[in-house]
Amino acid sequence: MRFPHSPRQPGREAAPVDLLLGTDPRLETFETGVDVLVGEVKEGRARLNPALTRSQTVAFGLRRVGCCPEPEVEHTARRVVDEGSAWMQMPGGVPCRARLVAFAGYGMVDEPGMVTGPLAHCVEFITQRLREAREVAAGARFKDPVLGLFVLRAKLGQDREPT
Repeated sequence: MRFPHSPRQPGREAAPVDLLLGTDPRLETFETGVDVLVGEVKEGRARLNPALTRSQTVAFGLRRVGCCPEPEVEHTARRVVDEGSAWMQMPGGVPCRARLVAFAGYGMVDEPGMVTGPLAHCVEFITQRLREAREVAAGARFKDPVLGLFVLRAKLGQDREPT
């Protein structure tokens, strides 16, 4: 989930948590509402777990995040499954978009509205974010072992762009 706010606050000094804020432009998020990604991460070919192609599964997720009024949950979940995404209004009129997405080693999911993200791009994006925030990350400790490995590579200078 991505909530409506700008990750960069003017006049505020950067902190290690800022590494986790912001989004990859390839995800085409928006700043004025909540963006919900319902998806899979696969090492191999891009595909969705069969459970994510069932509206009951998506409806459970919509209820869990609270972005859709109960009377509309089933209909909205069906739209997400059939069209790959759906817009809705949260209480207070905040827009919310739910989308199906697959991050994978290779291939594309050939479904309407479906977002596919190559894992190689994800690695490049994380590496670039860490490179841009080297000073912030230098003294930070991350409990997540994968992010910790990315930070270690950055500290060792193994994140250099190819020349």
